[in-house]
Amino acid sequence: MIYLIFIFIIFSYIIPLLCYIFIPIAFITILHYFISNKRSLKNKYIIIICIFLMFIRIVGLLYGLYISKYYTPPVRNVYDVYKELGILCFAAAADIDTFECILCSRRDKMNELINSIPGDNAIISTISRNSHTSGTIDQYYDIYSADDVKWIKKDQYLFIYSIGPDQEDNFADIRYSPTNGTCSRGDLIYLIDIGNEDNRDSISPVNSIKSP
Repeated sequence: MIYLIFIFIIFSYIIPLLCYIFIPIAFITILHYFISNKRSLKNKYIIIICIFLMFIRIVGLLYGLYISKYYTPPVRNVYDVYKELGILCFAAAADIDTFECILCSRRDKMNELINSIPGDNAIISTISRNSHTSGTIDQYYDIYSADDVKWIKKDQYLFIYSIGPDQEDNFADIRYSPTNGTCSRGDLIYLIDIGNEDNRDSISPVNSIKSP
């Protein structure tokens, strides 16, 4: 029976989603064990422990997925996911790559949004004529600041940017690079030379980065 428990735990970590299949089976099994007089009290306790471990495992996984995908602003990195999980972090320890992929996906989508804004000529034209040196674009939402996407003018250049995964506004002075991890310092930036409409820098630090 001990070997079966060990195999059960390992199997649930390798393919966590299959736990959903075992939920009704487990409850039917425990009901059968309690009803049957042929089963010893020891075996009944073992079944209860198995179901409890499976339940904690599923709760930890689902809560970690929720934190990674829906928290706004997003947690800065996967270690913050485990901080939010608290004691459940042990149940979701095997899912670190899954959580990191979700965080990277959200970063990449935010970067794609920043790169798409210069295609809106009306917005760029309005900003170019604006007498202010900085402001926000209320049509576009920055998940990292939980506010509007920002812009700032420096000389003849216009920077459209998100504050990035570190959630610190560097005023487009530092371009984000993922080389130091998901939560590298810097902003997601799109640079436009407003002195020359044909000269637009669409190079972004995450365009060629694939989520792990």
